[in-house]
Amino acid sequence: EEKVASSVEDAVRSLNPGAKVIRALRGDVPLSSVLCTGLFDMKKASTSAGWMQQWNGVEVVPETEEYGIHSFVYKARTPFHPLRLMNFFTDIFFVNC
Repeated sequence: EEKVASSVEDAVRSLNPGAKVIRALRGDVPLSSVLCTGLFDMKKASTSAGWMQQWNGVEVVPETEEYGIHSFVYKARTPFHPLRLMNFFTDIFFVNC
């Protein structure tokens, strides 16, 4: 298992030497290590190979197609309670940096 993890880590480092690599088991990492880190640099990202391909008209397969990501629509006869729904989103999904 360590050999496989090291191999994956080496591959990530070769693709993006500046990436912060965090080893995790089943995605268990402290949120503070991935949210609001201030590590993203838009200027640097916009000059990356993927962005340059997009700007130069090279057709790039979107992640939604490449990885089979789909969406769905939830329908019910009665609507969600607006305040409870807002509290749910605020408590679970909103991140204030």
